[in-house]
Amino acid sequence: MRVGLVCPYSLTLPGGVQAQVLGLGRVLRRRGIDARILAPCDGPPPEPAVTALGNSVPAVGNGS
Repeated sequence: MRVGLVCPYSLTLPGGVQAQVLGLGRVLRRRGIDARILAPCDGPPPEPAVTALGNSVPAVGNGS
């Protein structure tokens, strides 16, 4: 089985979503599933299974 995990946030910056996606990818690979992660990276990818999709672009919305 092959699984693609897509994260909208840069994997080179700390955050809960990034940690969840990386952790899920590790667990799936340990169980024998070919899991790849597609996400922006503002530097080198943190793991070999990560395909970097370029740099992240910050966007402000609703005053955040």
